[in-house]
Amino acid sequence: MRLNSILSFLRQHLGSSGPETADVEALKLEVTDLRQKVEKLSEENAELKQKVCNLISAVFADTCCL
Repeated sequence: MRLNSILSFLRQHLGSSGPETADVEALKLEVTDLRQKVEKLSEENAELKQKVCNLISAVFADTCCL
Protein backbone atom coordinates (compact mmCIF):
# COMPACT_ATOMS: atom_id res chain seq x y z
CA MET A 1 0.00 0.00 0.00
CA ARG A 2 1.39 3.37 -0.96
CA LEU A 3 1.53 6.34 1.39
CA ASN A 4 -1.26 8.15 -0.49
CA SER A 5 -3.51 5.13 -0.19
CA ILE A 6 -2.77 4.82 3.51
CA LEU A 7 -3.52 8.51 4.11
CA SER A 8 -6.70 8.27 2.07
CA PHE A 9 -7.79 5.22 4.06
CA LEU A 10 -7.08 6.95 7.37
CA ARG A 11 -8.97 10.10 6.36
CA GLN A 12 -11.92 8.06 5.24
CA HIS A 13 -12.12 5.83 8.31
CA LEU A 14 -11.03 8.22 11.05
CA GLY A 15 -13.50 10.92 10.14
CA SER A 16 -11.02 13.71 9.53
CA SER A 17 -13.86 15.75 8.08
CA GLY A 18 -15.34 16.18 11.57
CA PRO A 19 -18.90 15.70 12.74
CA GLU A 20 -21.79 16.34 10.42
CA THR A 21 -23.28 19.82 10.68
CA ALA A 22 -26.77 18.39 11.13
CA ASP A 23 -25.54 16.29 14.07
CA VAL A 24 -23.93 19.30 15.71
CA GLU A 25 -27.06 21.42 15.26
CA ALA A 26 -29.28 18.65 16.64
CA LEU A 27 -27.03 18.35 19.69
CA LYS A 28 -27.04 22.12 20.22
CA LEU A 29 -30.86 22.12 20.13
CA GLU A 30 -30.95 19.23 22.58
CA VAL A 31 -28.58 21.03 24.95
CA THR A 32 -30.74 24.17 24.80
CA ASP A 33 -33.87 22.13 25.47
CA LEU A 34 -32.26 20.31 28.39
CA ARG A 35 -31.02 23.57 29.91
CA GLN A 36 -34.55 24.95 29.77
CA LYS A 37 -35.89 21.81 31.43
CA VAL A 38 -33.25 22.05 34.16
CA GLU A 39 -34.20 25.68 34.79
CA LYS A 40 -37.89 24.82 35.00
CA LEU A 41 -37.25 21.88 37.34
CA SER A 42 -34.97 24.01 39.52
CA GLU A 43 -37.72 26.60 39.89
CA GLU A 44 -40.27 23.89 40.67
CA ASN A 45 -37.89 22.37 43.21
CA ALA A 46 -37.44 25.73 44.96
CA GLU A 47 -41.23 26.21 45.11
CA LEU A 48 -41.75 22.74 46.55
CA LYS A 49 -39.03 23.28 49.14
CA GLN A 50 -40.76 26.48 50.19
CA LYS A 51 -44.09 24.66 50.51
CA VAL A 52 -42.49 21.97 52.66
CA CYS A 53 -40.93 24.62 54.90
CA ASN A 54 -44.29 26.37 55.20
CA LEU A 55 -46.05 23.12 56.09
CA ILE A 56 -43.42 22.21 58.66
CA SER A 57 -43.70 25.68 60.19
CA ALA A 58 -47.49 25.37 60.30
CA VAL A 59 -47.33 21.94 61.97
CA PHE A 60 -44.87 23.10 64.60
CA ALA A 61 -46.75 26.35 65.14
CA ASP A 62 -49.95 24.34 65.79
CA THR A 63 -48.25 21.97 68.21
CA CYS A 64 -46.48 24.75 70.07
CA CYS A 65 -49.74 26.62 70.59
CA LEU A 66 -51.51 23.68 72.25
